[in-house]
Amino acid sequence: MTNEEKIEIVKKLVRENGNKFITVDFIKKDGTLRHMQCHRSKVLEATVKGTQPEATAKRKSTLKAKNLICVEELVKPATSEYQWRTVNCETVTKICANGQTYEF
Repeated sequence: MTNEEKIEIVKKLVRENGNKFITVDFIKKDGTLRHMQCHRSKVLEATVKGTQPEATAKRKSTLKAKNLICVEELVKPATSEYQWRTVNCETVTKICANGQTYEF
């Protein structure tokens, strides 16, 4: 599997999972392994289509150019507190979605 194929698979899994949670393992910029429980929320998508078209276009082009995808991470399950995160699709090592585990 090529790196481009892996990136497309990861993006597809995150986008098509809807509002369901997934788990993602990836290597952060500093070289450490990160395990994250997250989802692609409708709130996140709505805010990306905000009132500043130039800023939105610039952000989308940056995410696409660097093979990043924006998600909402569940940081405190007891309080349902979320924070926005960016995942580097190139460094994903494992993703669990729709009852399946994909390892790269």
